[in-house]
Amino acid sequence: MTIKEIVKLSATYLGLYDVLSLLAKTDETGGILSGDEAGVKETNLLTLCSNIIVDELACTYFPMIKTEKKNAVNGKILFSELSENVTEIKKVENVAGRDIRFVSGFDGIEVSESVAVITYRFSPPNYGLDETVAFKEDIPLRIMAYGVCAEYCLTEKNFDESVMWRNRFVNSLCEFIKPENKRIKERSFI
Repeated sequence: MTIKEIVKLSATYLGLYDVLSLLAKTDETGGILSGDEAGVKETNLLTLCSNIIVDELACTYFPMIKTEKKNAVNGKILFSELSENVTEIKKVENVAGRDIRFVSGFDGIEVSESVAVITYRFSPPNYGLDETVAFKEDIPLRIMAYGVCAEYCLTEKNFDESVMWRNRFVNSLCEFIKPENKRIKERSFI
């Protein structure tokens, strides 16, 4: 899903028709935001709120994980050489797929191999309007829009409506991530 899809549905829920007409124009003009100032301001605010919700979901419920193969220089691989902003190293393997020892520092990791396959968790970037969000799970667009609506109402100091949208967001999210097996194993006493 793209940020634009999240913004469109959020604007629909909130009744922000300036945003919807502006986004319809961007489809024709190749993504350039131009029009009345209120519509551009609200679209930018909804884009910011979308990024806040993406970050919240990535940090709390659906971690963004990436695997990259990198060459070590003098036994070290710098975090700046990786394509994303590293928050946690999950594992490091050699090219054969065996775990190798590593030491994590403030600017990179030290490894004993010349080539390493690094699996790491990363924080999402600030996505633009036409960019695709990189979640591995298919999070329903509706859930994302509920969260964006809550953040938008909070910025507009409409606290009661913000609480309503936040409750919808949390309840829908809980339903979405509910475990498949609802049956609890019986206890046995010996």
